[in-house]
Amino acid sequence: MNNIKYEINDLKEYIETIHSIKSTSPIDLYYRGQSNEAYELIPSIGHKICKDSDKTYLLIERDLIKEALFKYPKVFGKYDSHIDLLTQLQHYNVPTRLMDVTSNPLVALYFACASNSGINGEVFAFKMNAIDTYDNEIVDPLASVGSLNMSYPVKFEDHLKRCGIELSNSANKHTTNYERIIAYSRFPVLLRQKTAFEQQKAQSGYYLLFSNKLENINPNNHEFESSNNEYYFADAIEPIDKKNEQIVILKIPSASKNKILSQLKTVNIDESTLFPEDRDRGCRMMVKDLSDYYLSQD
Repeated sequence: MNNIKYEINDLKEYIETIHSIKSTSPIDLYYRGQSNEAYELIPSIGHKICKDSDKTYLLIERDLIKEALFKYPKVFGKYDSHIDLLTQLQHYNVPTRLMDVTSNPLVALYFACASNSGINGEVFAFKMNAIDTYDNEIVDPLASVGSLNMSYPVKFEDHLKRCGIELSNSANKHTTNYERIIAYSRFPVLLRQKTAFEQQKAQSGYYLLFSNKLENINPNNHEFESSNNEYYFADAIEPIDKKNEQIVILKIPSASKNKILSQLKTVNIDESTLFPEDRDRGCRMMVKDLSDYYLSQD
């Protein structure tokens, strides 16, 4: 059965539902919580620059990365790979082609409830296998499309050569490494990245890496279809279809959000534990908690 949608009204019901889903899934589950059911499943680089424009941050991805490296070299200047750089940028809220997910379902539930109090939220359970970011032949070419190229469309083979990857046969000689990379570009890749930040550790963080839309028609000449399977990266990143069979959706009604947040707090899931490096958040929460307790004694 595809894309089952549950409705969750308290923590106990949520844990039982997650257990039921896991018991029928032959592969691991990873989770993402979004506080508004209208939100798409798309990374921040695919968001509109402003609400009145159709242009997205993808068009200025190269400039965003260059400016971050120039202005904050001590923060962003030391990285071993393109994916390392993207995870650093993601941590500091620079738009990237990464989307945060977690291996902890309680973390996802928190983010589904933490804002937009009058709107239904969603938790997405992804049935996917994670790959290590050390698989650079797959990960780095997909992570660096925007940073290594001046403009779109980008010819797939040219980009791989720019990454230092030459065409070669796989071990079984039935496919090539290029075909393997093309296959991985069709759907976001779930990454297990080394833990660089306390926040990532606290949130049991993983990433979904989104590639540009891959076409085998030259976008500059739509009447010409490549006769030798030439592919091009287009200037678009597509959201994940919420009806995809790899996803199970758990709806969080707006009326249940505050109750669930209170229940999560009893198991130590709150702002202070999920954002341990953010002292401002922690102190704001401390003041609110003490104020609420004081007022409740009247």
